Amino acid sequence: MSIRITMGMISKQYNKSLNQSLSDLNYYSNRTTSLRKYDKASEDPVSAVKAYKARRALSENENYQSTLEDAQSMMTTAESSIMQVNSIAQQANSTSVIQAITDTVSADDREVIAKQIRSLQDSLVSIMNTKYSDNYIFGGSATAEAPFSVDADGNLLYRNVDVNTGKYAGFDGTAATLNISGAKINFGQANGDAFDDYMIKIVDGTDPYVLDTDAKTLTVSLDLSGGATNQDLQDELQSAFTAAAIPGTDASLITVGDLTASVTAQGTGVVSGGEDAIAAGTIIDLDSLAKEQVFIDIGLGMSVDSSGNVDEQSVFDISLPGISFLGYGTNADGVPKNMYSLLGDIADKLESDSYSFDDIQPYLKQFDVQYQNLLVGVTQFGTKSNYLDNTQTRLKDMNGNLTERIDSIEYVDSAEAILDYQMQKYTYQAALQMGTQILQPTFLDFMN
Repeated sequence: MSIRITMGMISKQYNKSLNQSLSDLNYYSNRTTSLRKYDKASEDPVSAVKAYKARRALSENENYQSTLEDAQSMMTTAESSIMQVNSIAQQANSTSVIQAITDTVSADDREVIAKQIRSLQDSLVSIMNTKYSDNYIFGGSATAEAPFSVDADGNLLYRNVDVNTGKYAGFDGTAATLNISGAKINFGQANGDAFDDYMIKIVDGTDPYVLDTDAKTLTVSLDLSGGATNQDLQDELQSAFTAAAIPGTDASLITVGDLTASVTAQGTGVVSGGEDAIAAGTIIDLDSLAKEQVFIDIGLGMSVDSSGNVDEQSVFDISLPGISFLGYGTNADGVPKNMYSLLGDIADKLESDSYSFDDIQPYLKQFDVQYQNLLVGVTQFGTKSNYLDNTQTRLKDMNGNLTERIDSIEYVDSAEAILDYQMQKYTYQAALQMGTQILQPTFLDFMN
């Protein structure tokens, strides 16, 4: 059965097609200006998802590059410092200094050599305390404070540990603190880190405090509108932690500054910054200090094993413990294996009235060993720097590839965009011409 087609139906369908053709012409016209394949994700969901993934990968790659560039700058500074240490070792090992020490050297010459050695020795500490930005480069995992110092007896300390004996010089601990609602709370130096990570919450009210030692939370209610003061806050804190009887703590040491000041606002904060005291003479594992690692993610696919340990092949170790370069401990004969200590002991032997070449010779031999170890360290350092350079090249190449991929997904070639526009323009014009033949003349057309 045939369907009756009227001019009205033809006109309606024609207008619909013409409007679609005009809409397409507008789309291609805009595309020649923006060169974008789509403006909204709904126009091309598949391409939008691909572009999102590519842009996310590009952002991650740029973050890796930023981290790597910072690491490169730090390594450049560190390399310069290590080369200075190497230069000092070379000067000390020159024919005019250590190699000039013989069994026939005169007392005057010994004094001159000793002064030269002590001058070189003093330079080592300042070099090994070099900073990059706000961090001390050769502090291993602790970069906030200068790693090297010399005690009253002339012994070199690395992070307060004697580099020869491994004995800790002593540490009184650091008090945990919290600033909340205008109050400065000190949890007591002797308490160390016992109160670290506790969340303290001050609320308006008169209810009893609520302390949960498992969750490490304490809610203190103070009558803020009734004129509560820091004294009231201190009393509540001391009462709560005294009742909790946390082992190894003394709640009476918790203090709040300016006890007469009013507490006028509610607040929440987390206690931090506490460090436990370490008794003087405590033996510290020097090997562990020398082998400390600090990992950074530079786009190697960082991964963690089932035990929660980071796969060392998937990260970069940025740690540079200073004693791994200068040396630490003593050999079987009790001779220091640290370059600073060796220079000092050699100078002492030279200045001694009972100077004996046989007595000083073990120290000279050990210095030669440490000098060779330093050269190995310099070589390994260069290997690290080269690795970073190669990784940077790879990341830059990847950055270019990702940028090209984003362009191919989101943007169209200008020549292609212009051609598509011209084709659509031709299609629209053809539709207009066809309309003059399809639409039936009206009475008014005859009147004209």
